Amino acid sequence: MKNNSLRKHKLLVTISVLFTVLIVVFGLFFRQFIYWQTSKMLLEESKRQFSEIENTLTLDFIKTQSVVAQTVHLLAKTGVTTAKTLEKRLQFVPLFQAALEQEQQLSGLQVGYDTGDYFIVRPIDDETTRRQFSAPMEAALVIDNITTENDGKRYLQRLWYSESLTELGRSVPEINDYDPRVRPWFQMALASEKEVSTRPYVFHFVQQMGITIGYMSPSAGAVIAGDVTLVHLSETLAKYQQTPRSEVILLEKMEENFWVTAYKDPKSMIAKDGNIYRRSHAGELGSPILEFAATQPNLLEPFFTLEYVGERWLGSTKNLTLPSSNSLYLVMLSPEDELLTEARKLQAQALKFTLIMILLTIPFTWYLAKKISRPMQMLAKDAQRISHFDFADTKDRSSSIKEVDELGLAMSMMESTIGQFISLISSLASEQDFDKLLHSITEETMSVSHANAACAYLVNDKRGILKPGSVQLRGKGDLDPQALPEYELEGDAEIIRILNEGKRFITLQKEGSAFDQITQTLGLHSMTVVALPLKNRQQEAIGLLCLFYDEESKIASEEQRGRLAFVEALSGFAAVTLESRKMLRMQKELLESFIKLLAGAIDSKSPYTGGHCQRVPVLTKLLAQKACDSAEEPFAGFGLSDEQWEEIHIASWLHDCGKVTTPEYVVDKATKLETIYDRIHEVRMRFEVLKRDAHISYWKRVARGGDREQLWTQLEAEWALLDEEFAFVAECNLGGEFMAEAKVERLQEIASRSWQRTIDDRLGISWEEVQRKERLPIQELPVSEQLLADRNDHLFIRSGKYQLQKENDYGFVLDVPEYLYNRGELYNLSVARGTLTDEERYQINDHIVQTIIMLKQLPFPSHLVGVPDIAGGHHEKIDGTGYPRRLVGEHMSLPAKMMVIADIFEALTASDRPYKKAKKLSDAIKIMGFMEKDNHIDSNLFKLFLSSGAYLEYAREYLLPDQVDEVDISQYLES
Repeated sequence: MKNNSLRKHKLLVTISVLFTVLIVVFGLFFRQFIYWQTSKMLLEESKRQFSEIENTLTLDFIKTQSVVAQTVHLLAKTGVTTAKTLEKRLQFVPLFQAALEQEQQLSGLQVGYDTGDYFIVRPIDDETTRRQFSAPMEAALVIDNITTENDGKRYLQRLWYSESLTELGRSVPEINDYDPRVRPWFQMALASEKEVSTRPYVFHFVQQMGITIGYMSPSAGAVIAGDVTLVHLSETLAKYQQTPRSEVILLEKMEENFWVTAYKDPKSMIAKDGNIYRRSHAGELGSPILEFAATQPNLLEPFFTLEYVGERWLGSTKNLTLPSSNSLYLVMLSPEDELLTEARKLQAQALKFTLIMILLTIPFTWYLAKKISRPMQMLAKDAQRISHFDFADTKDRSSSIKEVDELGLAMSMMESTIGQFISLISSLASEQDFDKLLHSITEETMSVSHANAACAYLVNDKRGILKPGSVQLRGKGDLDPQALPEYELEGDAEIIRILNEGKRFITLQKEGSAFDQITQTLGLHSMTVVALPLKNRQQEAIGLLCLFYDEESKIASEEQRGRLAFVEALSGFAAVTLESRKMLRMQKELLESFIKLLAGAIDSKSPYTGGHCQRVPVLTKLLAQKACDSAEEPFAGFGLSDEQWEEIHIASWLHDCGKVTTPEYVVDKATKLETIYDRIHEVRMRFEVLKRDAHISYWKRVARGGDREQLWTQLEAEWALLDEEFAFVAECNLGGEFMAEAKVERLQEIASRSWQRTIDDRLGISWEEVQRKERLPIQELPVSEQLLADRNDHLFIRSGKYQLQKENDYGFVLDVPEYLYNRGELYNLSVARGTLTDEERYQINDHIVQTIIMLKQLPFPSHLVGVPDIAGGHHEKIDGTGYPRRLVGEHMSLPAKMMVIADIFEALTASDRPYKKAKKLSDAIKIMGFMEKDNHIDSNLFKLFLSSGAYLEYAREYLLPDQVDEVDISQYLES
């Protein structure tokens, strides 16, 4: 017994001493730790706020400059740049007004002309501006116009306009020597092909800091410029005042001085030398610390300290990378004492708390150590087990000490709660379907809370209603949520008030509550309701979870309160999970809409494609489903996961997305000479010229005494020959199945005719066409030209992005024509089949190249990486003669082969293509049968397409009735 007592005594002493020492050490450490952490948090918060200021200023400045740059670009494309008179310039005032209203920081939009003329529109939005320009009370705009008159003097005329653009008056022209051509913004714009920005300076008239953004109109030689005030930057700085004496300022360093760009007191930023306004430098703001800091060599360091008048200041500086300047610095200064005041207060409080804890704890340590030691060891083991997520049954944790016993009971409840919570969140987190997830949340919540019924309402922002999403009734399972009422979010229903108040628990008693209509619909009476708003990460209500109890006593017990607290925690996780699934579903719907929008745009781009992009996905997925359903080889066991179905779906919808790059006039080329227009009209006019020349020659011969009747007969014969030759050329222009060699020879014979051009053919044409014509020297007029010609300027050089390297990252194997386009007249008229040249046919085929390039650039997730290859393989052939990669069958995926068949069958049977008559079903199958024999399409898939009836299912839905004829598929199914 003595030994046992001695051992017990040593344990108690050890625990007591340990507790005391730990409390002392912990208290002292806690005191210092609080100071360290609080100081660190305050400094980090200071840095975060400083970064926030930087980001806000940068984004604000870039946004404003971008908007103004767009404005001056748009105005540069209008006629105001070439307007010579005031009245013509005033026609563009509505555009200037709209631009000024769009960007509040604009203090004026101006045009400087290369003649020295000047036109500026300023908004009148304050009394200072109104007085400055002596504007009437109704004036919203003031317009200055400076012109150089015949006497060589420059005159300024000022006009005032109301908001409705009614002219309120004009001033008498007066001499003014202002010349925009000497202004920095004009000279900078003149030297640049892009928009330019000046350094910050003081606007004389409005007495505010700002910059001028200008852009020169290339065609007119005039400069459009906008004056942008930087007052909003000062307003932004004024919002960030960390401590009462903190200073935040935006400076620009030029030479050895720091000039103020933005400061909390905008008035102090501007100094006046006589009648000249200028920017203040850091020493003129009336702030001693800023005046002192501007002289310190470490001012531009990211973090620095200053000792000023015996006080320590902490400073930060960041170089703002803005388009207008590379020398703008954001500087923040704060006195260290003010910045760390809270940390020192907490440090003192922590010391007091530690001393009190030591005094209170020591007397109880001995007694508690004795009572706690053994059961605490057991609880420690249990806690360790729980920390490893081991929730096996535990032994009895009872203790004679009430607190320890309660701790053991609480640990048992915690273990049960954690286990149940982990089980529930694992179940919810694994559910991907939004509707099933909502059902699970409602069901599990009703089960955990022991409620008689539960329903979940969700906010539908699009319709502006609170809509029931899931309803559970104990013993009856799911109920139709459509039976419950909907509520308008803008209405005054009490349930909407409960949703907006954001309370976690709302208990409504008996009848006369907001839930009467719901409980009556569910067949419940005298219910007590607990309503829990579901909130997302932004603490916005996205729904309401309602639990119904038939007796109030069921929610009054301590155990039930614990369940409800558990439900509250679960509801928070459920809300975030619901939001995540909803956002994921919305993102997929958005992607789906964009895909279908692009496909629809491609189909509507040309009347020759119709609904091709919309029907190919239907046919591809129909064939894929038949392969999944097949129990015969080679498709037995073939199946597609949800991710693979999504991959096929996206690939089939985007299989022709590259057509957005194909010129319409190539796709729609109806005749051989057609480009953007049909050049047959030019050829016809040349024949008309030859006929007029023949007529003139006739009259000349008659005038020289020739036989009039004989000459007339010759003239008519020549006219008839020219008409017949043009008819032949026109017939060749229409294209056809085959162009015989004899026709080509006759074309060349006709082309040898000549006609005389007396006007320079380089006048009034685009610069691009001028470049092509400059390949050859200018000929002296008049020039004799062939009736039909293949000229050097008809050749478009293939260069830059239009070139394709033989060794490329995409594996394209293509025969690339030498020229991008060859618009030679003889060359085009001699096309053997159809209307397309080799260059144009390459352009059309290039759509599949562009499809692959476009899709390869998209960051598809891992389960969709096959989309580009599936979409880009629908013009490949099993024998390796397809394009653009010349893949053989074993190198093509099964979905890609399916899309080949879908693309061909849809193209053969489409009835909405005006250039061809839709083929009957039997004819389309016959053509595909030949393709299968020629090893162009996959034989197994073609047989499945027929034997499964997929061709007939599609035909009955999408083909015209007279296209669906009888097809004997047995001949195609034979091996």
